[in-house]
Amino acid sequence: MRRRSIDTSPTVPGSRAFRIALLGIVAIACLLIAGTKQPRWHEYYKPITDPEATRFAADALAEATSIFGPPAIPVRTLHLRTSTPRTPGTGYREGFLLTELVDAAAGEFCIYVSKEAGHISFHGELAHEVFHLLNAKFYDSYIEGLATCFAERWITKKKLDWPAWEKHFLDGNGPLHGTTYFMMKEVAAKVGDEHLRTILGFGKYFDATETRMWLDIDAWLGTLPADTKSAVRGIIYKHAPAVTRAMATSHYQVSFVLPK
Repeated sequence: MRRRSIDTSPTVPGSRAFRIALLGIVAIACLLIAGTKQPRWHEYYKPITDPEATRFAADALAEATSIFGPPAIPVRTLHLRTSTPRTPGTGYREGFLLTELVDAAAGEFCIYVSKEAGHISFHGELAHEVFHLLNAKFYDSYIEGLATCFAERWITKKKLDWPAWEKHFLDGNGPLHGTTYFMMKEVAAKVGDEHLRTILGFGKYFDATETRMWLDIDAWLGTLPADTKSAVRGIIYKHAPAVTRAMATSHYQVSFVLPK
């Protein structure tokens, strides 16, 4: 559940991407050339001060780490924000979800959710975004689906209402997140945790800036037993048309590279 706002289209090895888009590469490059720092965007948005939300995020990150290993960049500071500007009428974007790497050297991150604490959707959004703390550089459909699968696991473990989310997706809402979720849920069931836990180790950078990553699905599939690899490839191709249609109508800009 991640915001993307600038649509560029670099070439991905193999030219097998349906859609590749990176957030802010041009803008960031211009800032670097100008010798200025990137704005600390979270300071313009309303903070979430509910202690329960802070505990929920910390516990969810511990759960994600126990399954998939430690974050690529250690999380030392985590800001929680709603994607509502502090000052109305500023023109800043609203209603998005995002896990932002604020300062890699300092291990500083910010999670934005669209709902206030107490809303029925709040914990689902937050759990999804916590997963992205494991590697906030991924801009990839497979990882989006996996983040929602983690949200299901954590929400269910906390005895919160996951069936409402599943119905939300089945009804066609949030199509990109729904289609990638159903794809990766089926993949996860097929491969099991032992193989799934390695998937985040197969990211590749889009370019030399090393700011955004896509999943090398073929490299990960190459670690699976032959019969499992074939089955997972079939699952992905079965869901690919729905994912592609969802991407075509979504403002979320992530990669989707089909396996060979």
